[in-house]
Amino acid sequence: MKRPNAAAFTSALAAATAAIAGSVAVSRALAGLNALSPTMAASNPAGVDVLIRGLYAPMNWSECVFAIASLAIAGLVLGAITVKPASSLFARAH
Repeated sequence: MKRPNAAAFTSALAAATAAIAGSVAVSRALAGLNALSPTMAASNPAGVDVLIRGLYAPMNWSECVFAIASLAIAGLVLGAITVKPASSLFARAH
C-alpha cells in the first residue's frame, strides 16, 4: 500500500508540470498573434490591406453597426442551415 504523502507529492508534481506547460503554450500562442507586422503591410499594401483592415477596431458608429449586423446575419444564416440537421438528431434521440 502506498503512503499518503507519496500521492500528495505526485499530485503536486503533476500540477506544477501542468502549470509550466500551460504557461509555455499561452506565451507561444500570444507570440503568434503578431503575425502581420507593419513592415510586411508597407511592403505589399495591396495584397495585405484587406487582411489588415479586418483587424482594426471600428472607427465610427456606422462601422460598428455594420460589423454587428454582418455578424448577426452570418449567425442567422448558419442557424438556418444547421437547424434541420440538429432537430433531426434530437428527434431520433427520443
